[in-house]
Amino acid sequence: MRSKTNRAYKERSEDVKIKVEFDEKMQIYTIFNDIVPHFNGVGHTKEEAAENMLAESITFAEDYMENYKVFAAVFDWTQHALISNIYRKKADRSEIRRILGID
Repeated sequence: MRSKTNRAYKERSEDVKIKVEFDEKMQIYTIFNDIVPHFNGVGHTKEEAAENMLAESITFAEDYMENYKVFAAVFDWTQHALISNIYRKKADRSEIRRILGID
């Protein structure tokens, strides 16, 4: 299992790119990626949105791992690998920023 997960993640790891949108009316930034839509953040600055995304990704990864059986049928191997990687690195915020493509 591990090799399939790692291979799937490595095949798409270069594809982990963040997207930043700015809402003119609300004056807020939204930052997200297209692999795991649950990893997102909102803020009045890009950095605040990025920090919120980082915090949300850790929280979601913890919830995912606690309820793996519920989520297993919803996410594909690439998504699972990315979420697992965030969970394993949750103590290293700079590494999570790198994984998510924030820096």
